Amino acid sequence: MSYDVGLYCPTTHACPNCGHEHATGAPKDDQLFWTNYTSNCGPMWREAGLQLHEWAYDKDGVRTAETLIEPLRTAIRAMEADPAKYEAMDPDNGWGSYKTVLPWLRGILRACEEHPDARVYVSN
Repeated sequence: MSYDVGLYCPTTHACPNCGHEHATGAPKDDQLFWTNYTSNCGPMWREAGLQLHEWAYDKDGVRTAETLIEPLRTAIRAMEADPAKYEAMDPDNGWGSYKTVLPWLRGILRACEEHPDARVYVSN
């Protein structure tokens, strides 16, 4: 299993009945960013305070990247402050590691900072 994290701007269309603009389409419409990483390192980022799984399959689809910035910063700081703790959590099967999950999280943070108004899509 793995985590897909994407940032997107939903497409819109005018309702033929009321004329209001409504968001449509799947998260891959107008995708601004996408990344994937093994769920084997989920215990690391959860231990650091990032509850990425809570973002999975957001039914309302209204979470913005801005709301993920601080949780990402907090988790990254925690992981950087105690490398030995998180390196000890490296998966036994070799899929993922402390050394590769940090750049992945930093990449998501950069994308969120660049596109704070984007919608967030997470699946696992």
